[in-house]
Amino acid sequence: MVSVMVCDEKTAEAGATPAQVSWDGSFRQGFCARYGCSPEDYESRAFGLFLYRHAVPLARLWMRVDPSIFREDFELLHEIATVKNMDILKQELGRFHGRNLRDKGWLRRTFLMRISGKRILRLCEGLLPR
Repeated sequence: MVSVMVCDEKTAEAGATPAQVSWDGSFRQGFCARYGCSPEDYESRAFGLFLYRHAVPLARLWMRVDPSIFREDFELLHEIATVKNMDILKQELGRFHGRNLRDKGWLRRTFLMRISGKRILRLCEGLLPR
């Protein structure tokens, strides 16, 4: 079972390094440098930070009841971990968006019980070169 670190932007920023992190490495390395987590904690920390805010209270419960609802989210986080430029990140987020449009699960589609691609872009602004 995956442990989930659910936090808000202020919590993440409190331990964050300066807003613009210059990074030659991967998305995971830059994320961990900015938000002060180890590479091993990247997926759980990113998941908690990138969730739609209204989904945060239910995320821990659903992780215990049926963690498969978040399979797409963790697959995306795994896929973007090694990305090294913003264009590739945006392509991966486009694929994620398409998968969510085709998803028939009512929790993901109707209640947006998932991570937000727009939050990823907004909170990781300047993390990767273009």
